[in-house]
Amino acid sequence: MSLQQLYMTLLVGGLVVLVSIVATRVASRLGLPSLLLFLALGVVLGEDVLGIEFNDAQLAQNLGTAALAVILIDGGLTTDWSDIRSVIAPAGVLASAGVGMSTAVTAVGAHYLLAMGWQQAVLLGAILASTDAAAVFSVLRVLPLPRRVAGLLEAESGFNDAPSVVLVLLFSTTPFHLSAPAFVGTLLYELAAGVAIGVALGWLGAIALRRIALPASGLYPLATFGLGIVAFAAGGAAHASGFLAAYLAALILANTGLPHRAATRSFAEGLGWLAQMLGDVRDGDVLLAGLKERAAELPDRGASAAPVLETLKNSRDGAHTALLDALRSDRYALLLDRLVDAANAPVLTTAADEPAVEAIPALVRRPWHRLSKRAKDLGDAPTDHQLHDLRIRTKRARYAAEAAAPVVGKQARAFAHAAARLQDVLGDLNDAVIAAAWLSGWAVRDDDAARAAEQLAAAERAAADALRGTWRAAWDELADPRLRAWM
Repeated sequence: MSLQQLYMTLLVGGLVVLVSIVATRVASRLGLPSLLLFLALGVVLGEDVLGIEFNDAQLAQNLGTAALAVILIDGGLTTDWSDIRSVIAPAGVLASAGVGMSTAVTAVGAHYLLAMGWQQAVLLGAILASTDAAAVFSVLRVLPLPRRVAGLLEAESGFNDAPSVVLVLLFSTTPFHLSAPAFVGTLLYELAAGVAIGVALGWLGAIALRRIALPASGLYPLATFGLGIVAFAAGGAAHASGFLAAYLAALILANTGLPHRAATRSFAEGLGWLAQMLGDVRDGDVLLAGLKERAAELPDRGASAAPVLETLKNSRDGAHTALLDALRSDRYALLLDRLVDAANAPVLTTAADEPAVEAIPALVRRPWHRLSKRAKDLGDAPTDHQLHDLRIRTKRARYAAEAAAPVVGKQARAFAHAAARLQDVLGDLNDAVIAAAWLSGWAVRDDDAARAAEQLAAAERAAADALRGTWRAAWDELADPRLRAWM
């Protein structure tokens, strides 16, 4: 980057920060989530207007994966139990039966009015059934609603992502097989186990934080958010609802008289504000990168697919620019400062006293054992959801090995490279499955764009079929005992 380019970058960044501050103020006075104005600003700064580009699909996907969990943790930490105590039961009914009814009504309309297949119609209904938690939490706290109504809507918004996610995952699986008893059992298990994990970790975490005197107040917000993330991850690891577990754990932690609760709430609100910018980032980004290449292979070199790509591009531009705006803001800088303060006074375990060559490999063995167990549990025909879960575990083992490489050396790097190859295969499979499902929504139209979308969907389904037959070879390579002799 030349000096002149640096000046222009700083100039644009400074103007974006100023506009962001004004947008936040305007949104607050209008009673709207600042996300709406940030998205509008993103459209102006995107490729179609001012031409700012952001093409790192992997970064967007990684950030977006944690966005909803962070938003729900923020919602739980900033919710007063007294506001929702009397409405927990009706909120639970709205978040379960209400989601089911919304899904059913939308699915019937999509099937009979738009001629969509039942699987795609129900999938659309499940996607639309839940409310936007970030928007609900933001709007309700500035509107003069009765406390009971506001509490009911906040609690429902915190709970409804769990059943919606279960439905989305179920009806996005291909090939699709529906067993009513199995579906009901899975739904009840995920919700009940999510509640149990969230309540247990929230209660145990509150006891631990009250009894352990941390050396710096900045560590309490990190510990509280860490417990929320642990609840989310533990729920997912147990095949339960991590979203429900995260919200409940944060709700309990925020209402049990924790030390430095004000600092925790402030930190939570800051992360929640940033998480709003991440919610829409991954929606179109992963699809757009692959579909551009696929469209170029059509007979007309993608001309007929232009409306399809434009739909994704418009959504992606707004979300990405809003994310960049947030990452350049003063508020984000303050969050980083608080993280640095906490990192300067870390709490270490007894393993910190051991030689690195002994302590580091143990940190890699855990994610590897979890990955290996999950791979061995897969049958001859694992579902796409199971393979996606395997990819996530592969990524964790890979990153652990890469972190160990400076200490262990080339053996850890060889393991990480093999894990990366498996991750790439499973990632390409997941992208193809998502792309095919999204493109099928265009099939109800009768124009060149619909026909192009169907061609693209067929290509994505063929790519997914091919990848389903290749991942085991990559797994066998990673599972070679010689690659993990250092562990």
